[in-house]
Amino acid sequence: MIFISRKKAFTLMELILVVALIVITSAITAPIYFSAKSGDDLDNSADVLASSIRRAQILSMAVEGDSSWGVKIENDNIIIFRGDDYSLRDSNWDESVKINKNIVFSGLDEIVFHKFYGRPVVEGDIYLKINDGRTSTVNINSWGTVNY
Repeated sequence: MIFISRKKAFTLMELILVVALIVITSAITAPIYFSAKSGDDLDNSADVLASSIRRAQILSMAVEGDSSWGVKIENDNIIIFRGDDYSLRDSNWDESVKINKNIVFSGLDEIVFHKFYGRPVVEGDIYLKINDGRTSTVNINSWGTVNY
């Protein structure tokens, strides 16, 4: 008897089938992933904005630097500043927080809190929008409560 040994290996057809399955799976899951990621980016940006507003309010109530404090929103930056007005501030005291570049802000872009009391000079809404059309709103009421 003659035994012929055959090496076991994948056929070209099997490899094509596996690659096709990987491509199909990726095509189905990629949009779900990117949608979830952009939603997380929006939520994280709203959290960071609310935290920055609260920090400026706390610094004002603590009369840190014997001054009021505020928040300025610029493109992909949130700046916590010392003073009654962003344009007249002392930039040595600035605290800057980067935000995702895909987030577009509208509404209030500057919020200043009265020193000691921590109430905002102006109340209103800040709207955050991400490129897929989803939005989030951060509201500051007359007592300085931040809702989002």
